[in-house]
Amino acid sequence: MNTNELAKKCNISVSAVYKALYHKRGVDAKTREKVFAAADTVPIAMAGGKPSVGVVLPARPTYYWDALYQGIQSELPAEIDVHFAFFPSLGSGNVSGHAIDYVQNLDLCIIAPSFAPAVQAKIAALAMEKPIIYVSEGLPTPHLAAVCGNHFDDGYRLGTALTSVFPEKKRILALHVHNGLGAQMRTNGFVRAVSKAGATIVGNIELEDISAPLASVIARAIKADYIGRFDCLYCATGVTHYTCLALHKLKLTDDIICIGYENPRANSAYIESGRIRLLSVSNAFEMGRTAAKIATAKLLRNVDPPEETVYIPSKIFENK
Repeated sequence: MNTNELAKKCNISVSAVYKALYHKRGVDAKTREKVFAAADTVPIAMAGGKPSVGVVLPARPTYYWDALYQGIQSELPAEIDVHFAFFPSLGSGNVSGHAIDYVQNLDLCIIAPSFAPAVQAKIAALAMEKPIIYVSEGLPTPHLAAVCGNHFDDGYRLGTALTSVFPEKKRILALHVHNGLGAQMRTNGFVRAVSKAGATIVGNIELEDISAPLASVIARAIKADYIGRFDCLYCATGVTHYTCLALHKLKLTDDIICIGYENPRANSAYIESGRIRLLSVSNAFEMGRTAAKIATAKLLRNVDPPEETVYIPSKIFENK
């Protein structure tokens, strides 16, 4: 079935079919899956006479994934044939599996592993055949390198920054939403740093699989047990702006500051108001550049990285 026939069958444009099949940006997950379901075969990326790299990333252009994409693009030279395969999110299944299928014939792959077990099994099988570079957390399968943040160190440095810049903030309330291993490691590092400086974690709010409105849920959790008990709210999982909105709903004093992990641009309103004072920001662009450098050295000079895991530290953003 050709693209014109697929477009007619799916009631979408030929351009949308092309973007879906060849993992370009600009189509949503439902459209992409609809096209794959209707197609007779899944396209496979074909390299020319050059060494080839397949890059498999989430398509959502957040500050993290877009910066990672830009970092990879900036470093891969013209001597390498590059194919990008995008999928909706780390939790997606079928479409991210198609993305792996698309790049399976290329010489090396740079992959952000999906959470979906079937896709992780597919990636593990691919890793037995060719070099894999993981960005974000990798899988315990053979791979050339994993480029990621050091979560414990990121948390420790955020805690050190808090106790250095705001030594008077001694009572810290911690908030976790969808508390994965990375968030736990960040919090462990953070708690180690603030405890050494004499600060206290007065409580932990753990929220799992909650629905909108998130700020209202956070506000209710704070109101139930913690009014008047804290002067700093630590957000372990990047929901800093929702936390600020929750404090606003509760009409709590601006003397309570928020710190956490996220992009300063997404929090500009609360940075301007002075509510958010410190953020640990992943250096995703440098992660992308580093992954591309490792791929280039392997493909053009057959040089392996000196370390299997390369840690790229986050940056501490201080709102002065």
